[in-house]
Amino acid sequence: MTRPLAPSLIRGGAILVVLSCVQTISAQDLSSSSARLERSLGLYRSGDLRRACPAIANAAQDSPKNPVPRLYLLGCAIHSRSTTLVRTRQEAFDNVTHLGAPAHQTAGEWLALGGYCPEGEREFSMGPLGDIAAVRFALGQCYQAAGNATEAEADYEKALQLDPDKEDYYLSLAILLMAGGKPEEAGKVLLQSAARFPDSVRTLIAMSLLHLELGYPDRARLGYEKAKVLAPDSPAVWKLLGRIQMAEGTYEDAAASFQHSASIDKTDAQTYLLLGMAEMKIERGSDKALAAFKRAITIDSQLNEARILAASVCLQDKRDLEKAKIELLAVLSTEPTSIRAHRLLMQVYQLQGMSQRAAAEAAEVHRLSKTEPAHESQEPH
Repeated sequence: MTRPLAPSLIRGGAILVVLSCVQTISAQDLSSSSARLERSLGLYRSGDLRRACPAIANAAQDSPKNPVPRLYLLGCAIHSRSTTLVRTRQEAFDNVTHLGAPAHQTAGEWLALGGYCPEGEREFSMGPLGDIAAVRFALGQCYQAAGNATEAEADYEKALQLDPDKEDYYLSLAILLMAGGKPEEAGKVLLQSAARFPDSVRTLIAMSLLHLELGYPDRARLGYEKAKVLAPDSPAVWKLLGRIQMAEGTYEDAAASFQHSASIDKTDAQTYLLLGMAEMKIERGSDKALAAFKRAITIDSQLNEARILAASVCLQDKRDLEKAKIELLAVLSTEPTSIRAHRLLMQVYQLQGMSQRAAAEAAEVHRLSKTEPAHESQEPH
């Protein structure tokens, strides 16, 4: 069952009762179709889109002036992942009269959450709420998820200009800059955040991670010590300690720190990923490493780094080539240009004696290395 997009406004996290979008709908329209429409919206909210979307389409035909079914049809299109259908539904929604700013705001939020950034930006621009900081931040998140760092950076900066009192805006911009190889700019943003939020554990952790990225674990420890005083039981603080210990080469201590972090928060896939990476550095730690990677994948099936590292462990001593192949094929189903996955799969086929498939993977590695020199870090951010 698909989880539907929630009809909520970005600003203040307030709930938008979508029926309030209707400013002028005739009493005849409401009396003839409101019951059917409400039933179809109930199906949508429960996640039963297979039955909800056709019913909402019928409601839209019953009341062509009612923007509510048009809005939810746009939501159905977003869930379908069809760009053509999304644009068609957006046009139909925008052509309805009597749309107010809240309706455009909700449509923009849904589009941004669904990864349709320019389309979301269009909706946001059609109402007086189009330039509020939360809107720019939502668009920044959308563009970042879509891999457009330039647009994301611009939107995060705009959000900060409009509202410099939101720590999330500083941290998101800093993390984006760090990932983009701009540590100096990231440091400046984090210093601004620290000046405005001097007792923020999150900002302290981000600054420490930047120091680790630059190769200064001693400075990272200073941030950790401050964060530990503020939040001694925080799983994020324990995870930071583990990362510092990894950088210092004390892998058993790092594993213990990650274990403690996981005992506090059992839902953080990255903690188990890091635990597995630490165990890989410990003698006879491969079984524990594989267990940690499997746990990370169970929590987040899209965590390809855990799948790649699990495959690496399975390749050791030819212990489980089929399991390695399953994990690598899962990675390539969502990330077909992963050179690391192709290279490891080539090794699997070689060990299995499948020379033709190994040669095909070798050719793919060669092609990708020439056309897309990938920067694939083994250290998660």
